Amino acid sequence: MGNTSPFASLFGTFPPSGLLVTGIDAAGKSALLQYLAQGLQIEAGVEQDNSMDYFAVERITHKQMQITSWDVGGSMKIRPLLLHYYKNMHCIVFVVNRTETERIMFAKSELYKILQEEETVGWPILIFLNFSDQYPTKGYSELQLCEKFELTSIRDRHWFIQPCTATTGHGVLEGFQWLRAALTKRAPVHETIDNSERDKTTKSARS
Repeated sequence: MGNTSPFASLFGTFPPSGLLVTGIDAAGKSALLQYLAQGLQIEAGVEQDNSMDYFAVERITHKQMQITSWDVGGSMKIRPLLLHYYKNMHCIVFVVNRTETERIMFAKSELYKILQEEETVGWPILIFLNFSDQYPTKGYSELQLCEKFELTSIRDRHWFIQPCTATTGHGVLEGFQWLRAALTKRAPVHETIDNSERDKTTKSARS
């Protein structure tokens, strides 16, 4: 990719940050980290930390930023460990598999557990709706996910849904462009889907 990598250029403008990449199992977190490691030209790739008894941590480090990932939904015994990690984080990247409609409420409950932690108050949330390029008509749309997750009830932080496919990088750069804006206080507090989708919703409500 050379020195003109769009990811390297974008992440070079981020404030010093710790990014928590999480979601339930099989959402696509590892694929996302691998794509980021490639895009950021990190020779070491994704680091594996299996020192914890109850969960495995993956991370990549780029200049003044550390991106850390783990599965949610595990044993309550890991909560003290998670609180330790939260101290170095500033935002949430929550990955959702759009095709797993039967597990969407489980994913929602795990996201809200994170949001209820005192350490995460005010953190912006970037939700990647994964496999959107591979399965554009399968599973939940951005609007449907917004409704299922009741995101419009969240009034204390920035949040955004970005369709993506982690394995190919479709939509990934756009999501992190929004996150940079959120971390530098330039994004609207409530932003979720494009205006065409909002217009459809408004027209439907009026008819």
